[in-house]
Amino acid sequence: ILPGAGYTLLLGQFALALSAFLALFWFPLLSRHLIKRKLFLQVNKIGLTALRCLPELLIAFIALIILGPSLIPGIIAIGIHNGAVLAHLISHHSNDQNLRSDRSSSANQFFYELLPRIYGQFLAFTLYRGETILRETAVLGILGIPTLGFFIDSAFEELRLDRAVVLILASAILNIVAEAMATYCRKYIHNFKPDRISQSISNRE
Repeated sequence: ILPGAGYTLLLGQFALALSAFLALFWFPLLSRHLIKRKLFLQVNKIGLTALRCLPELLIAFIALIILGPSLIPGIIAIGIHNGAVLAHLISHHSNDQNLRSDRSSSANQFFYELLPRIYGQFLAFTLYRGETILRETAVLGILGIPTLGFFIDSAFEELRLDRAVVLILASAILNIVAEAMATYCRKYIHNFKPDRISQSISNRE
């Protein structure tokens, strides 16, 4: 249980970080505030939809052939797929924002106006996908990546059903704990109000 849970958490955290990183750079490709030409928006939408629809197993298998057996193919596969999913979710949220009429350059508009408005929702979406990412790591065990899914698959191959049941229970408990933590963090993000910062500053003064 301990080696499988360790690799599962390690793979899940790196994949979550890669997904968030890619989503931050990909969602502007679908933002009507930053991309003015509709043709470019359609081309970007098709490209990100293709990445979102590619199965993680297929991406991981291709990366496994190129890079060899390690955690890296799993991180890349889950990161690309979920990064595209997050980019779509965040772009829809960003397109609903009403920005100022005196717009600045695209870079300043992205970093100083658009990103601060959507960052809380971006964190909520990322935590939501983090629960899914942790479950997806078990599936990648079929390709030989030593997560809990790998040890469960090995136990079934050896007809060690008792071991398989224990590992499945351990995987379920791990996912339940991760989901509970993510739910708590999302509630904190949704309940957070920026005016509390100004109020606390004024109280200190």
